[in-house]
Amino acid sequence: MAKLLKGSITNDVLELNLLDESINLLSTGSTPTVVIKHSGINVNEQIVGDIPDDKYKYVSPYNERVKGLHIGTSCTSIGSYSFAGAKELAGSLVIPDSVITIGDYAFIDCNNVTSLTIGNNVNSIGNYAFKNCGLTGTLTIPSNIEDINSNAFENATINITDLDLGGVKIIGDYAFSNPGHVGPLTISDSVTTIGEYAFNGGSSITSLTIGNNELLTRLDRGVFQDCVNISSITMGDNIVSVGNYAFQRNLQLTEINWGSNITSIGIRCFKDCSSLTEITIPGSITYIGGLAFSDCTEVTAVNIYCSSDLFEPFENQFIGCNKVVSLNVRSDDESWDRFLSNPETSNIIFGFAFGLGAGDGTLELNKIL
Repeated sequence: MAKLLKGSITNDVLELNLLDESINLLSTGSTPTVVIKHSGINVNEQIVGDIPDDKYKYVSPYNERVKGLHIGTSCTSIGSYSFAGAKELAGSLVIPDSVITIGDYAFIDCNNVTSLTIGNNVNSIGNYAFKNCGLTGTLTIPSNIEDINSNAFENATINITDLDLGGVKIIGDYAFSNPGHVGPLTISDSVTTIGEYAFNGGSSITSLTIGNNELLTRLDRGVFQDCVNISSITMGDNIVSVGNYAFQRNLQLTEINWGSNITSIGIRCFKDCSSLTEITIPGSITYIGGLAFSDCTEVTAVNIYCSSDLFEPFENQFIGCNKVVSLNVRSDDESWDRFLSNPETSNIIFGFAFGLGAGDGTLELNKIL
């Protein structure tokens, strides 16, 4: 059995309420209470000692019986796995201003915590720290937090409406994957890195604006995949490349506003965006990955400001866009001349691209932009 330290109740205490009344502990009323004098070091050192080698074994044998938690004002760090698996921990969870760091897996699987308040001096939230927490309140990220690590709020049903990322610089892989209600989402100018699948499955994100930090030049793989209710995307001018699957299955997307320096669109980046009616490819683009806009079934017009060389060899970038009737290209780009001078060739290439019969004349190729 892990050793539990016992001390007097002051402002500097950590208080755990246990469901098992048979444990012979300091008792107040009918519910046994453990009161732990906290020296401001690391919570899991105070409670149970070392972290086991197997990360899937929760540190404390008491965690499943914890039903209430008060963290004292001299606590500066909540250690890894400290309250992992505390499924009976219910109600509000308050991280005081004294806390600087929240460790990996600290509150993973605390399904019944209903609200979360993070102290103003926390500067880092560990990997998986609040994964699978059943949070229903509104999340405010204090301005001191710079790192939200991988999977920190994955599957947390938290209401992050009008999420203010404060001074956050790094958003890790899957950090907010499958969140609860979000609404409009703005990635603040402080953010330098957004990890893979960071907001994947954000089904209630309704619009997206990405800031202008000079270090944020890439949107990684799957970062907003399956955000099925995003209707518009506005990218900052420093975004150079958008990764594979980044916006795949954004089913309500109708508007894409590119930054001025975009050069690369990844594989299947906008695949299955079935509400798009028009696609515009900026002249700065030098690469479009295979199936990038495939199966955007409501698109009727495509405007391409870049060279035709991008499509040789052809990689089915627009296959399945079966309603396209108008392909408009730059009038001052000589690379398109060979396509216009040979309609049969151009219709074969782009006819297959848009799922039309080769050379059947149903696709208008216009050099007008």
